[in-house]
Amino acid sequence: IVFPNSLTEIGQYAFRGCTSLTSISLPENITLKYGAFHSCSALTELTIPAGTQWTTDAFRYCTGLETVTIASGVDNIPNDAFSMCDKLSSISIASTVETIMGNAFYYCTALTNVTIPEKIASIGGFAFGECSGLTSVIYNAENCTRKEYYNPETEKYSPVFYKCLAIDSLTIGESVETIPAFAFGDCRGLTSVTIGNNVTSIDDYAFYNCSGLTSVTIPNSVTSIGEEAFRYCNNLRIVKSLSNTPPQCNDYTFGSNPAALLMVPKGSMMSYMLADGWRHFTKIQEFEVDDAVKPVLTIAYPEGGVIKQKVDNGTILELQIVPSNGWKCNSVTFNGVDVTNNLDADGNYNTPSITADSQLSIVF
Repeated sequence: IVFPNSLTEIGQYAFRGCTSLTSISLPENITLKYGAFHSCSALTELTIPAGTQWTTDAFRYCTGLETVTIASGVDNIPNDAFSMCDKLSSISIASTVETIMGNAFYYCTALTNVTIPEKIASIGGFAFGECSGLTSVIYNAENCTRKEYYNPETEKYSPVFYKCLAIDSLTIGESVETIPAFAFGDCRGLTSVTIGNNVTSIDDYAFYNCSGLTSVTIPNSVTSIGEEAFRYCNNLRIVKSLSNTPPQCNDYTFGSNPAALLMVPKGSMMSYMLADGWRHFTKIQEFEVDDAVKPVLTIAYPEGGVIKQKVDNGTILELQIVPSNGWKCNSVTFNGVDVTNNLDADGNYNTPSITADSQLSIVF
């Protein structure tokens, strides 16, 4: 179907269940009513044009849909817009989008990566719920307040990425100031988190029950960490805080007796030992602060597999090796050269200036 530019509205359920419909071309500034293309299972590609005003269920159960482009000039993605589109593998969300509403991409199980644009102000509950194929999230939302659903029967809020068990990599962009409540709760496959240097608050339950998370670095910009933000992250081996002043948190932020090694800037250990939340760590170690010239890559046994660290050309990368009790570092190679003898007493190694892709390998 090619709709004329004069068309301004498509009514509710207008094309629901048109299972042979393979392509549509929508005019700009169109209004789509409830369920306009619900269950059009043969659609494979779709562009939502500038100025589109749409409501719930617009393309729900379009089970053949593979690619969606949200054009510049669209400001929201409504409830259940693409829920149950289980072949949807590619979405491009324009930088003009400010709201992703609840269940918008629920059960889009073929989706593997998503980038949340800077202008996003709120993301609804289950927006990416049960996207079981999702492995990578780049989160650039500058000031997302997150409007989650509240279920009065269970008295629980619903996380944005609920049961996205395959997410293993998360990047919080440099423009982000707040990691919203419940944002990545129960993402149990998450092993790597990079938090941007402008984040000031990590809200309640943000990483609750991320049981696959093995290490996290808290930038010195963070001033507060909410209730149970990292509770039940039972495989955390290292928590590294870059701030000399302990960020405000409570006794349940990391659980009542976290087993992770807490690394803090030199001279700040006593402050952390006395601070709410931080005082429950049983292992605390100080480190020299030189982050301006040395990006730090911390590797802890039994953390395994491949860890990627992006550094600027020509900078020096500092590697920190932290074996668990009963283990020690056996060997370190840099670009195939054994550099084990260059480790210092704390198990640190400074690479040469990096001018090309390089590889570090550690054996415990």
